[in-house]
Amino acid sequence: ANIIANTRTNGGEIGLVGYVCDQWQISLGYGHQSAHIVSAENFGAVGKAVPSVPKDTFSFWNRYDITPMFGVGAGVVHNAKFFAALDNAVIVPGYTRVDGAVFFNPGKNFFGFGEELSAQVNIENILGATYYTAAHNNNNIMPGAPRSAYVTINAKY
Repeated sequence: ANIIANTRTNGGEIGLVGYVCDQWQISLGYGHQSAHIVSAENFGAVGKAVPSVPKDTFSFWNRYDITPMFGVGAGVVHNAKFFAALDNAVIVPGYTRVDGAVFFNPGKNFFGFGEELSAQVNIENILGATYYTAAHNNNNIMPGAPRSAYVTINAKY
């Protein structure tokens, strides 16, 4: 059954980005939120946590440029546990995922590609963690992607 409800979310988010040295960039992010039902058609829902909202999220990313043309990156993504549905009966466990990347930026006029060519390979879930990213109700919980690789090529001309 669909329940019409009003929610309230309190919390905050902070992000920091900076350079350890000219070649090494780090990015750090943290979010904390508390989301609850404040009024609903079903009065039993009032006060319950909003489903699919983790209280804490965290991300940490490093990028290191080995040369001006070649760089590597690695990072961690963490989401805390959350409830699968409005009744708060099923908890979807939190997870931590490790990701990586390789960057290639040869610059201007590489093999005749006008102004600039760049490419990168991103690998998500390097360690093959089993995790769940979303829930549509207490028995329809969506798994996260297994180890996955994405290739991106950009050409400006």
